[in-house]
Amino acid sequence: MSKQERHIKGLDRLLQQMQGKVNRLETTTSSTAQNNNNELRKKIQRNENEIKQQKEQSKHQEQRLMAEMNHLRSIVHNKGGSYIPPFYPGKGAHSANMQDNINRLQSQVSAIMANQKGEKAENERLFALISELQNKKNDKMKPTSNVQHAELPTDVQAFVKEHLDQAMDDNLTAIVNDLQGQVQRLEERPYVGHCEVGVLGLPWNADGKAGYGGRGSVTFSKTFRTVPVVSAALYKLYHTGNQPVGIVVSADDVTEMGFRLKLYGWDQTKLHSAGVQWMACG
Repeated sequence: MSKQERHIKGLDRLLQQMQGKVNRLETTTSSTAQNNNNELRKKIQRNENEIKQQKEQSKHQEQRLMAEMNHLRSIVHNKGGSYIPPFYPGKGAHSANMQDNINRLQSQVSAIMANQKGEKAENERLFALISELQNKKNDKMKPTSNVQHAELPTDVQAFVKEHLDQAMDDNLTAIVNDLQGQVQRLEERPYVGHCEVGVLGLPWNADGKAGYGGRGSVTFSKTFRTVPVVSAALYKLYHTGNQPVGIVVSADDVTEMGFRLKLYGWDQTKLHSAGVQWMACG
């Protein structure tokens, strides 16, 4: 064997050794990439399970809120037509219950807004973790001419943001909007917050004068928040004569602080005394 042939055989052995090292390197790299890929998938699966659990908790919270809203609607519906105006100054029991319901709804809205902020912060933390894992995968799985790497089927971060976070935000936003609408409708609902009653009449010194009448000023014990509705009715009348009797009772110049009550009769009506009961509500 010539020297040149021995040299060629030595090169062949060296080439085989190098090829073996390349094959072992490819096997090791592929195994490491597969392990990293499996680890990444497991972490993504855990994150998806955590987000799914948060969705279940939000769903249960929504069900509790809807049950509470239905209970509140039944209370408002049942009490809406059974209000009896009080006969003394001060708010009625229905007004106090209505304000309690408004305060409770406002507290629920605040709690939901705070919970929504916490969930957004948790989602941002998960997105950061996914981004970190994605970067580590890219660093450890750089493609070469000899090694083929399997890519993930979809962009995990975009998938989570589009299909999970958006659905959760839309769901919570709908609940918050519904509660805010309920609060606004309750605040705008008309109700009688204050009523007063009283009497006013002519003294026993009319002496049967024809056309006798009178006026009297009434001052409320508590100022109304709006101009109240005043009703007045005749509850006693003493007169003489055989002529037809005509009596007129009216409430004039009504304000939040009082009104003027007017009582007068026809010219042929001879009054001795008369009395009027009045009620103001607003």
